Amino acid sequence: MNVSQRERIIWRIGELIEKNKEELGLLESLNNGKTYLEPCAAIFLHRGHLLLLRGLDAERFTARPSPVDGKYLNYTLREPVGVVGMITPWNYPMLLAAWKVAPALATGCSMVIKPSELTPITTFKLAEYCLEAGVPEGVGQCGDRLRPYCGRFARRHMDVDKIGLHGQHSHGARVVEGLRRKQT
Repeated sequence: MNVSQRERIIWRIGELIEKNKEELGLLESLNNGKTYLEPCAAIFLHRGHLLLLRGLDAERFTARPSPVDGKYLNYTLREPVGVVGMITPWNYPMLLAAWKVAPALATGCSMVIKPSELTPITTFKLAEYCLEAGVPEGVGQCGDRLRPYCGRFARRHMDVDKIGLHGQHSHGARVVEGLRRKQT
């Protein structure tokens, strides 16, 4: 999918969030027990993050020449890293998922997101919006059944090329250990 198509999808996700902000604020409040206004502010930040990434120009993610002296051709080729595994905590599930989902979409990566099993509701809602906005089925996977341990998540999924994690330091250590074992 080219960059302008991805930009339109990100824009559409932002529109869906704006359209459903009251419901999302209520769901996020029910999800993690925060006051209604706190999740609403986080949802506003989430939408802003999507709109910021929507404004990225197409050339930023394509090959482009860099000037060098002499008769040489030098260019930077930017390509998606592949599948991004995303692990989010309980406290601001949708906002922290957005910080991972939006850049992955903008750069053309596929993703597997594992929300906290304590607060998955709004992350699942975000996944619905992604599908409704035009993210191809299978490009974004979301599930709380990936629960056991973050390190196992990184180790067992050999197709996961990058891990994005918000959470406890001990979970990060498990991910690093899982990645080390995967490399050997």
